[in-house]
Amino acid sequence: MLIKILKWIGIFLLSLLLISFFLPSKSHVERSAILKAPAAVIHKSIADLHQWPNWSPWIRMDTNIVLEYQNNLVGKGASYSWKSKIVGNGKLEIIEDSPELIKAKMDFDGMGISFGTYTLKNEGEGTKVTWSMDSEGEGMPFYFKPISKYFNLMMDKMIGPDFEKGLLTLDEYSLQMAKLSSGKVLNLEEMLSKNMILAQVNASCPPNEIPVKLGSMYAAINDKIASEQIKVIGMPLASYPEFDPTAKLIRIIAMLPVDKKCNSSKESEVYCFEIQGQKLIKAVFQGPYENSKMAYDAIEAYIKEKGYETNGQPYEEYANDPMEVKDPNLFLTNVYWPYK
Repeated sequence: MLIKILKWIGIFLLSLLLISFFLPSKSHVERSAILKAPAAVIHKSIADLHQWPNWSPWIRMDTNIVLEYQNNLVGKGASYSWKSKIVGNGKLEIIEDSPELIKAKMDFDGMGISFGTYTLKNEGEGTKVTWSMDSEGEGMPFYFKPISKYFNLMMDKMIGPDFEKGLLTLDEYSLQMAKLSSGKVLNLEEMLSKNMILAQVNASCPPNEIPVKLGSMYAAINDKIASEQIKVIGMPLASYPEFDPTAKLIRIIAMLPVDKKCNSSKESEVYCFEIQGQKLIKAVFQGPYENSKMAYDAIEAYIKEKGYETNGQPYEEYANDPMEVKDPNLFLTNVYWPYK
């Protein structure tokens, strides 16, 4: 009886082996989607492997995955390896890179080699991204090749949904990156400011609460100066002199230019004082407030180039009203930095 069972098992396995000769030795999985993010931002999200944990479906599948980057390259030559109890081990390297196409070679730790391709094409107001993966059994142990042909028949259903999920997450992440990178410095100049009388309030808050906090601070200033019939004669100003990394709080100084001093002392909630004219570098930034670091970077580079030195805390002037402009890409912020 046992001999018969073993005989039928042998026939069954031999049948599977024979059938495998007629099965496809190649596998191809492909998914496309129209993403809302700009092509250049999507390209960077793919070409920079350090950004993959933010969108790759397989990396995000295992919170304990160990990634090791072989270099700091972006695009062709960039590579990393991974170790995971859920998605296995392997190595990925970008072997082709152009604005329209990125191709990566994936070695699944001796169990085969596949090639992932990402093509980007502007389509209407979006970007059509096609993500495909191809395998021909390269680098696969000979004993696994017959079995792999059966897997090839199911590959599309097995990993196609992961591609779909990955494209959706890639779009969401790239849109966030596009928002963070939007904005531009319109102008940079040296100037001499005039004497000013300022009414100010000091406070601290987490960075993500700055807009709400500023609103309440300006309201406190307005209440104070209105009670003394003092007029605002300029746009709102603010300075952010320090950040406490332990408490994760940023110190804010909100200021309004006024026509005369209010009754106050340094201990008052609202304090009025006069500052003398001074030499300033002014940068005009257009874009979301959270991206105004571009203006600070531009001023620092200019000061270094000219051989100047900073001479006090920088401050911002909000040159248009966000309640009227609405579109963050059109917000105007003047950044002033005293120098000598």
